[in-house]
Amino acid sequence: MSYIISVVGYLSLLIALILSIVNLMLGLIEINTLSNNKLSAFFSFNKKVIYKYSNANFYLINFLIFIGFMTLFIAIILNQFNIGYVYSVSSNELELKYKWAALYSSQEGSLLLWSFVLSTSISLFIKSTIKKFSSIQMQISMIFAAILIFTLIPLVFFTSPFTISVINQIEGQGLNPLLLDPTMLIHPPILLSGLISTAIPFSIAVATGIWGNKTLLAEWNVIIKKWILCSIFLLTLGNILGAWWAYTVLGWGGFWGWDPVENSAILALLPMIGLLHTTYMSKTRGGFEYINILLGFLGFLLAIFTTFNVRSGIIDSVHSFAESDIGLYYLIYLSVLIIFSIFALSKTTTQKSIHIPSLLSKESTIIINVFINLMIALAILSTLILPIIFELIKNEKIIISPDFYNQTIGSLLLILLIALSVSAMLPSKFISNQKALLELRPLFLLLSVFFILAIMTNLDNFLPIFGIACSLAICYGSLKAIMRSIKLSFQDYASHLTHIGVAIFAIGAISATAFQTHYQFSINPNESYVIGEYEFKFKGIYSEKKESNNIDIEALAKIEMIKNNKKITELNPGKRFFENFPSQPVAIVDIHRGFTTDVYIFIQSWNNDLKSQFHVYFNPFINLLWLGGGIYLIGIMLAIIQKQKT
Repeated sequence: MSYIISVVGYLSLLIALILSIVNLMLGLIEINTLSNNKLSAFFSFNKKVIYKYSNANFYLINFLIFIGFMTLFIAIILNQFNIGYVYSVSSNELELKYKWAALYSSQEGSLLLWSFVLSTSISLFIKSTIKKFSSIQMQISMIFAAILIFTLIPLVFFTSPFTISVINQIEGQGLNPLLLDPTMLIHPPILLSGLISTAIPFSIAVATGIWGNKTLLAEWNVIIKKWILCSIFLLTLGNILGAWWAYTVLGWGGFWGWDPVENSAILALLPMIGLLHTTYMSKTRGGFEYINILLGFLGFLLAIFTTFNVRSGIIDSVHSFAESDIGLYYLIYLSVLIIFSIFALSKTTTQKSIHIPSLLSKESTIIINVFINLMIALAILSTLILPIIFELIKNEKIIISPDFYNQTIGSLLLILLIALSVSAMLPSKFISNQKALLELRPLFLLLSVFFILAIMTNLDNFLPIFGIACSLAICYGSLKAIMRSIKLSFQDYASHLTHIGVAIFAIGAISATAFQTHYQFSINPNESYVIGEYEFKFKGIYSEKKESNNIDIEALAKIEMIKNNKKITELNPGKRFFENFPSQPVAIVDIHRGFTTDVYIFIQSWNNDLKSQFHVYFNPFINLLWLGGGIYLIGIMLAIIQKQKT
């Protein structure tokens, strides 16, 4: 059975690669028709037939990769441990839902998922949108084919998930313990889909920059606005789910640790947000050809950089794969993409200059928004690249602390919040500077109140308090705009909702980061520890034998949380110990969720007498982070619906 599955899976990917090469050749023929009259006559005569054949090829490629994807999943479900990949990620005890997680838990499976989502995205784009780019249809198809070729080559030649083991295996190693969490059933596929979705704007931007006419240069990003929105939605949702997983599983009390791979995952989102804003400017004012092309290919370049970062093994991260040769392959792949992107940018011509009426206008705040997003991406990118260069030159590792990120990126985010708060207060149509200043009076009043509050409390917290004030101003201005005109279009509602979501998210993130309090203590069973108005009474540790997912023992502490001599709740932090990963116990955190504050607790260790070391975090207003993220996603969904109706 294993051999049949292996052959079917491998052949499906091999044929998909061959068909991708065929489509690449068809695109090259289209380019050569410009200089070959005989070929041009033949191609023009058969253009419709060739277009249909090329499109049908992409559908077939998608189907073949789907066969390979499902073949591997079936192998995992049927416990075909003679296939090396199945042996390395699954086991007989693994529940079916976590066998789904095993499918993409390691390098080969995640690349196969990448290929499937990529081919599906291309097929959907061809079905729904490519006719709007009729003048460069084959060029776009050629770029799609080239991206598919680069993606499929590793799966076919040197990192196949269908390799048969020379040893007959009856049991597998099992799933990485950190992935045994419900969030991991959706977080990696969604984030991966978001990264892959940036291939669509990249392909259109490069094809338009090199071969597009003046009309396409002005409109390409407006035409694919739906795809830009989908990328933003998937990347945002993927990162929020990742933050939720970090908060509820890793046991350090936070939601974002400035881990290198976490930083990489957000990189592709930033130029996509910038491209969405310049798309608005292009639609209303025209222009921005250079910046649109630049932002269009930056998202995918950073997505490939993220893939290189995760798969090269050159960084230490809880998220990264082991060191392998595929890192070098993706570095070459990234270099090729950069060369073509630079060439596309060099071929781009500016159609018209843009006149910004005033610094106090919607247009200027949008430009600042784009600039700050790029600055944040550049700052994060530099912290990922410079340590690698330093290690290569001096053979020493440097570690960039979270404080550096909080101060550097935090300062840029504060400027972004200021720009958004000014934008929220201003009407959509340009008004004079004098009238604009009058519209900004509520913002100045709010900032003054919070400035006085910061001086009266703790001046060290001035910047966080100032950031919260700007976030409240964004909410006020956006709600005022909604109330000002009930007859707003979906697009207008979506814009205001996303800004409200960003503001609420920012309040939660700032509060939980700047005003978090942490306590560490060791106590014996039946002893108590008092923190402020709360008493934590430790009743003991109780263990339970598990019989699924290779969990050996689950040990849980019983802690009564008491306030005013009244028991509020019982908290049960603990650890899971695994048969197949004995040196990798996983923390079980418990959280008492409150309207204003989360009480977060986990157990660090205990001795033979069960004297235990606990960590308790008080995270104020952290639930606003999840609420703001949800509102932001609803706003993006409304924008997608609105676009579909036009």
